[in-house]
Amino acid sequence: MLRDVLIKQIAADGPMPFEVFQQAALYHPEFGFYAHGPVRSTRGGDFVTSPEVSSLFGQTVSRFVSSEMARCGVGAVAELGAGSGSLLGPLMETLTDGVRIIAVEHSTAATEALAALAGVEVLAELPDLVDGGAVVVGNEVVDNVPVALTMRTADGWLERLVGTGGDGLEFVLAEPREPVRRWADRYGAGLPVGAMLEVQLEASKWFGGVLDRVGRGAIALFDYGGLTEELETRRLSGTLRTYRNH
Repeated sequence: MLRDVLIKQIAADGPMPFEVFQQAALYHPEFGFYAHGPVRSTRGGDFVTSPEVSSLFGQTVSRFVSSEMARCGVGAVAELGAGSGSLLGPLMETLTDGVRIIAVEHSTAATEALAALAGVEVLAELPDLVDGGAVVVGNEVVDNVPVALTMRTADGWLERLVGTGGDGLEFVLAEPREPVRRWADRYGAGLPVGAMLEVQLEASKWFGGVLDRVGRGAIALFDYGGLTEELETRRLSGTLRTYRNH
């Protein structure tokens, strides 16, 4: 079980940053959420995304992709976190012959499903596309990038790490790592004492990596969230959520 793997790791190294725990929970090669079981983003799965709700989403994105490919003069399209292929399908219907189509996906089940789509390269990582450029799209991908967790106190920020207690895992508080503290100070200055905040350092690194690999072209990432006012008044426990059979 993943819990046993993590307990052993914590026993050796001490409490782990939450992003390390989240990375393992989602992507551990044997026990991670996306490493086993069926395709997760379907009506019968654990969550549903906009492309599964209506084909209109994919058709709208298709128009954007076609327009940007013509504007930028690129010959490749990549979808990050392609999942069930429900967004990639409408895109493929509008693309001309000769366009390189790339699906980036970690999930074992989703990778197998995507491999059945003719003319699609299914890869675990976005390849280097700098020479020719590309249009890159991703729907609800950024919210899967692991985050650090912090809590505001009267004396400043504390970081919530994952440690052990009783028969399993539990949160423990510690002085935050300096990059975590700086991020929390910058984006969580308006939060009251007791509020929780996700620190998205990994998302910045991830997006920087995408930019480095694409070079010329366009990138469209779709996700959902609240404005600062909502996060500072209504989401005081943070925005981290899990879903099952949703």
